Amino acid sequence: MELAKKVRLSRRMIAHYERHGERIPVNHLTSFANVFNVSVDLFVGLKPIKMTTSLRTARLFNRLHRVEELPDKDRKAVLDYIDALLLKAGIVKP
Repeated sequence: MELAKKVRLSRRMIAHYERHGERIPVNHLTSFANVFNVSVDLFVGLKPIKMTTSLRTARLFNRLHRVEELPDKDRKAVLDYIDALLLKAGIVKP
């Protein structure tokens, strides 16, 4: 996973956070926020997404936020599907 390399964590830890909805330890928040080019406040949801964000992007963020409410198995299925689409489009590498 490209994300694991960028935040300097193992793939296993990234998968753990994704599957179990675990909170990311404070000492890693800056790394994650930097990867996504947002502030830590925005990354953890303390600061709302500015309306300068396109409506399309805001809808995507809202849907992804709601995915967190799904059972673990369904959440993993959604994330696996997204990963497969990104891989197919060549946006991420295997």
